[in-house]
Amino acid sequence: PEAVVCYNDPDAMALQQFLYELRLRVPEDIALIGYNNDEMGLLSATPLSSIHIPFYEMAVATVNMAVSLIKKGDASRDYRSIPSIKFTPKLIARQSSQVADSTASPAKEEHIALAARGL
Repeated sequence: PEAVVCYNDPDAMALQQFLYELRLRVPEDIALIGYNNDEMGLLSATPLSSIHIPFYEMAVATVNMAVSLIKKGDASRDYRSIPSIKFTPKLIARQSSQVADSTASPAKEEHIALAARGL
């Protein structure tokens, strides 16, 4: 593969170490992206690109919604009628997903773009 998006950052860092042992270079040989933007990704040999999940904003919205439902007396309301809130993940691009040179394939650039959108 030209790019890998891992389930989470610790898995991506473990894969990065494994690729290093196989003498494969990140990002020159394979682009690598984690998921959850763990601060440890900054400490890897090649700083890890990651999809940031807005956990704090999600928690605040959840608490606000719960408090609102309790104040209105709607806490026992059917969960299917509670409005949903969408949060947008964000690609934090660091060196592990950078296209190293101008000869990089368009397919590799497309894989990186799709990974950033979570596809």
